[in-house]
Amino acid sequence: MKRGENKRKYVVLAADLKKNTFSDDTVKPGTTYFYRVEAHLFNGDTVVSKPVKIQMKKRQNDFTLETDSTSLDLQVGESKSVEIIAKFTDGTTRDVSTKTK
Repeated sequence: MKRGENKRKYVVLAADLKKNTFSDDTVKPGTTYFYRVEAHLFNGDTVVSKPVKIQMKKRQNDFTLETDSTSLDLQVGESKSVEIIAKFTDGTTRDVSTKTK
């Protein structure tokens, strides 16, 4: 897992991850980060994900996420509800929020 404050320079946050989840507890409010995953295959090839942009808001748990991916798996910690507004490339938006029981 790599993170950068721009799309050109990334630093390694974690290596040899055994799970398909990662939590970054070092983010700062008001800062924009770019994340990407590098997978090093047994044959020596490296596969790099598209970058995901996370813009941390002033409030501790608020952020904006931007990605070119067509799917996104978002896991939320202790919260019982999540407000998610999807903005599409054609400029339209849709509330895709969810509440858990």
